[in-house]
Amino acid sequence: MIITADPGSDKYGAFAAAPKNSEVDCKAWIEGAFKEIGGKGGGKKLNATRMVEGWGSINKALEEAKK
Repeated sequence: MIITADPGSDKYGAFAAAPKNSEVDCKAWIEGAFKEIGGKGGGKKLNATRMVEGWGSINKALEEAKK
């Protein structure tokens, strides 16, 4: 998962991708990391995205993504 911030808009986004034969479920990973944070996004098993307004939750997103 990659998490990147836009300093000009007070938003950050996350992107997760996995190889075709991977057992990683990117949609579930993103949804789990942002369950309590919210934001908007979507995806499928092999790739998913999320955008969140306000940087206040970025550290929580990083910690949740590691689980």
